[in-house]
Amino acid sequence: MRRLGGYTFRLLGADVRLHPSWFLVLPLVAVALAVSRPELTGDPLDGPTVVLGIVAAALLLVAAIAHEAGHVAVARLRRAPYGPTTLYFFGGVETIDREPGRPRDEVLVAAGGPAASLAFALVLGTAAAVIPPGAGVAGVAREALLLGSGLTVLIGLANLLPGEPLDGGRIVYGIAWGATHDPRRARRIAGRTGRTMGLLLIGGGLVAAFAGDPADAVVFVAAGWFVRSGAIAAERREGVRDLVGALRVEDAMDRDAPALAPTLTLDTFASAALETGDPDAFAVRRDGELVGVLGLRAIRRLRRDRWPTIRVEDAMTALADLTSLAPSAPLWPAIEELQRSGGDALPVVGEGGVVGLLTRVSVARLVTERARIAGRVL
Repeated sequence: MRRLGGYTFRLLGADVRLHPSWFLVLPLVAVALAVSRPELTGDPLDGPTVVLGIVAAALLLVAAIAHEAGHVAVARLRRAPYGPTTLYFFGGVETIDREPGRPRDEVLVAAGGPAASLAFALVLGTAAAVIPPGAGVAGVAREALLLGSGLTVLIGLANLLPGEPLDGGRIVYGIAWGATHDPRRARRIAGRTGRTMGLLLIGGGLVAAFAGDPADAVVFVAAGWFVRSGAIAAERREGVRDLVGALRVEDAMDRDAPALAPTLTLDTFASAALETGDPDAFAVRRDGELVGVLGLRAIRRLRRDRWPTIRVEDAMTALADLTSLAPSAPLWPAIEELQRSGGDALPVVGEGGVVGLLTRVSVARLVTERARIAGRVL
């Protein structure tokens, strides 16, 4: 699970990474919910309302996990591929792009999340209904459950908007795939649908702004921007896949990646490497043998004042922790694996040993060149 980075856990057998934005979202949600319920005690900053905000915010996280569990559960029942995912406050986004076995699987797996959200909201709402309204601990518990139920419904309904990476976009894709029997054409249809929905939401936000409702305007415009951006990103990803076509790893790998000695300290080369950005990864060799890879991402995470004391072998990713690729392997799945790894490069191993590195820069260079030849803009 290390490859996903961040806080990663297992959910019904699938790897799920909790996005760092949660550590910002949850405190903000807790404060907002506490301030929104001063009627419990008359003071939004006293003990009960603070507890209310914290509990309701925690229920939001549980609701997002329940939403993701719905996807995973349906995928397991359908024996369809799913994950790994990164969990945002609105739901999970798959770390790699993949094709399920059948269009129906795509629709059902995508619908599993909103269905789980609505079911969890019903549980919370039912629990709140059995608690009589009033002040004190019971009143706080009831309000927290009601708020959690409302937020869970919001997660479920928001995810049904027809734009990737939301579930509604995947549902549109699955339906279009089943109707056209062409997954590429289905992705284009889903992309156009998402872009249109994004514009409609932004338009609704502008209408709300002119009507004197700034809060709704902000929500609509933000949702529209997100849906439209997701649809454009999905179309761009599909364009890259088309350009890659039937290419192999050996077509994109860097055969002559610069090598570093494990004992070299970062201050001797890191500044120049970060300034140019190319290469974005170095092969770390001991006595001519590849022992690891050091990418610019790893270097950027280290404080500059520590570079003189950090050796390459301390900052690199060991070869044993990297997924090896075959030169003849299809390029697109290898790009997915590189993206999922979170690193800058993966080793390419042939019959005689390591023959090169597949790096983000080497992939970008190839895609850019093919786009230029094809006269396409990504």
